[in-house]
Amino acid sequence: MQTKRIVALFISMIISTTCIFAAVPLGKPAAIVKFNGQTKPISETELTTQVNNVVAMYKAQGQTIDADSIKKQILDSMIDNILLEAGAARDGVVITDTQVEQLVLQQKYLIEQQAGRSITQAEFEELINKQVGSLDDYKEYLRSQALINQYLMLKKGSLLTPDKAIATESEIQSYYRANKTSLVNPECVNIAQIFVPFKDNATNSTNEKTLEQAVKDLKNNKITWNSAVSKYNQDLSNKTSDGDIGWLTQDDPQNIKSVLGLNYFNTAFDLNVGGISDVITTSQGYHILKIKDHIDTKLLTLDDPISPADTTTVREYISNLLSNQKAQTLAANALVELSKDLRKEATITYLTK
Repeated sequence: MQTKRIVALFISMIISTTCIFAAVPLGKPAAIVKFNGQTKPISETELTTQVNNVVAMYKAQGQTIDADSIKKQILDSMIDNILLEAGAARDGVVITDTQVEQLVLQQKYLIEQQAGRSITQAEFEELINKQVGSLDDYKEYLRSQALINQYLMLKKGSLLTPDKAIATESEIQSYYRANKTSLVNPECVNIAQIFVPFKDNATNSTNEKTLEQAVKDLKNNKITWNSAVSKYNQDLSNKTSDGDIGWLTQDDPQNIKSVLGLNYFNTAFDLNVGGISDVITTSQGYHILKIKDHIDTKLLTLDDPISPADTTTVREYISNLLSNQKAQTLAANALVELSKDLRKEATITYLTK
């Protein structure tokens, strides 16, 4: 991503979350915006605050940026924000409290999807406080974004039709050629397990001996895997699915290696398909592994699934990626055009260097 694009992204995010609900500015004005019979000054104090916010964000990312080099760009972003919200209000675009609450719920759901678990309202608000500010501030940010998006569709919807964002076959092929060396499935195994967690010392000893006998019975075909899972497995999340726990990859993005240990990880990859492990002791308890499938490292073609656990093909993945990028570019360009239109109706006086 080019530096200018990164700057624009950071500025847009910071201005959207702070400037839109700033109080009446105090002190010397940096600019005055007149639009639709209303006058809105932007103070030097407001501008300095926004510049400092951008500089601080870059610092938190381990980067540096010169404050003077972005001052004019931030001021223009603040002006555009004022015009967009004023234009939306003039043209009857409204975002209700109910819509805002729905947007908050959607954001909470997205965070839960990323975390892989449900989060409490308190956890959600704590996260918002760390990243944005108060929940009320966050609601105002979501309201502003929804207002601008709706206004953009009202005024520039013809530039944003879905067909304009569709990735062409040529674009997909070009992206694949440029990136195919990174489109690799690492070596992976599909695992099922019997798991018994630690309890007290006496029970642990009994459970370990019981599972050791179960391993002997499994390897001597005295009991089926299905029967062993039903009889011994104490993990209720997979007891009814033959102990299936999914795919483990050599790059281990879920950090199973660090949680369950190197012995567990290496055993999973050393066993042949259909193989049964001895009892493995981890920090969690006792495990018996069965390998359901093993796939070697593979350079993916366009028609391969992106992973054994996902039926989405590489072609579909690239198509979605490029289409999203094109849609974002179209929206950004449309927003620039709308801001230009509003500026033609406004009187803007710059009072700072």
